[in-house]
Amino acid sequence: MAFVVTEAILYIALLAMDIIGITSVWVKYASICICFITAMYHSIKTHKYFISIVMAFTLFADTFLLLLDRYYIIGVLSFCIVQTLYAAYMIKLSGKKSIAPRISLFLLAIIILIITGSCDMLSIAAAWSYTQLFINVFHAFWIRKRHTHGTLFAAGLLLFLMCDTCVGLNNITTYFAGFPLRGIQTAANFLMWVFYLPSQVIITYSFYNKRRAL
Repeated sequence: MAFVVTEAILYIALLAMDIIGITSVWVKYASICICFITAMYHSIKTHKYFISIVMAFTLFADTFLLLLDRYYIIGVLSFCIVQTLYAAYMIKLSGKKSIAPRISLFLLAIIILIITGSCDMLSIAAAWSYTQLFINVFHAFWIRKRHTHGTLFAAGLLLFLMCDTCVGLNNITTYFAGFPLRGIQTAANFLMWVFYLPSQVIITYSFYNKRRAL
């Protein structure tokens, strides 16, 4: 379909630009805009607005984290909303069994931040976003067989988690100055978009079929 082909072209272009060293910000931002537009198209056709709402917050987050490259707290809080929406959606579909693990993992992350002296508003927001995404991946794979395209949705979230992990590794020396593998930042910085764009394309596409349940 046109959506996938267009995103594939942009994906190749942005990776090539990153390798060469050419600024790829606008190509990356355009690729997320296309995900949002596709999600809106799906919502208008099916009158199901969940994915368009999620992609709106995703685009909003990338506006600050990528395009403006400032006011990071707004971008991270937007991703907190994204992961909370995914969590609420899956909890609604399969019951409340994942609520306790979600809260427990977040509290564990907060304890770690306090111990390491890194407990500020930005890191707390990042902890919520990451821990909820982590549980979302397991939750999505757990319920994948109950719904059409469930495996595709779960795979998209897994790639999203891999991207967020790279983001964490790229910023780790900001909080842990003595981190021994400082050279890992270069690889993590490149791999963020290796995982991120496919994750958003796959998630968006997994909602595209109006007959799907997930």
